[in-house]
Amino acid sequence: METIETAFQEYGRAIDGEIAECLEPASDGSGGFYDMMRYQLGFVDEGRLRIPLVAETRVGSLLCVLTCGAVGGSWEEAVRAAAAIEFCSHWFQTHSHIEEQRATVCGRPTLWNLWGEAQAINTGDGMFALAARVTLRASSDPDVSLDLARRLTDAAVDLMEGQHMKLALGSREDVSPSKYTHAMEQKLAALMGYSAAAGATIGGAAEEVRQELRRFGRELEMGRQSRDEMTTPSRDTCRRKTAPAVQPEERARERLDKVLAALHRAHLGIRGEKQLTQFARQFMLGASGL
Repeated sequence: METIETAFQEYGRAIDGEIAECLEPASDGSGGFYDMMRYQLGFVDEGRLRIPLVAETRVGSLLCVLTCGAVGGSWEEAVRAAAAIEFCSHWFQTHSHIEEQRATVCGRPTLWNLWGEAQAINTGDGMFALAARVTLRASSDPDVSLDLARRLTDAAVDLMEGQHMKLALGSREDVSPSKYTHAMEQKLAALMGYSAAAGATIGGAAEEVRQELRRFGRELEMGRQSRDEMTTPSRDTCRRKTAPAVQPEERARERLDKVLAALHRAHLGIRGEKQLTQFARQFMLGASGL
């Protein structure tokens, strides 16, 4: 049975090892730059001391290696793409924390709160550059790497468009949420869609399978967004640790049905579909899985 924790135990060390290699500073005084990245990525605390990594913070990268294996590929081949996804995810988080003025997340000070907005912006941009660099060598086939880089860039643009909508419309009282929420959610879910499709691409899946897994990833993230809207009482919460108990069961199952329908349309083998189904259930519904 594949859960977020078991996937992290099996694949997380390889992904984090790839990330760590990218964060080795040159002997030119740039070490502090990479220390800030290590903090944002969850490797160290504000005193630069190592801390245990939390499996739920690596969901996007884990999804990438899982879909690679689910379509018949070797998960090891997806590790670099998975590391790039983490860099891209934390680039976006770093900027959104500043834009939304979030001083803490999960009780942990945000990067800008510790080192200031200017350094946080620069660190976030550095992680985006590393995401591009790693993606361009994600596959032994240069054409595959270029395709992944283009699609990651498209996902990043979607993320920024979604964030623009969130910031622009969040303060307006003349716009009904129903008019923009779905479009905004679709864009903010773009990176999870990319994660699922990237693994499938590296695993050699056909284009129609990649597209269905991209939809699966998007629906998965949109389900998580919906869950958090109903269970997050304030801005200073840890999204992926919020207990889903207060979410009505009917709404949760409706969202899960959409996710699993997209997964079923990918026509994976029994083992691959079962693995991703369990992963999706826990991601959306928590440990109970309803």
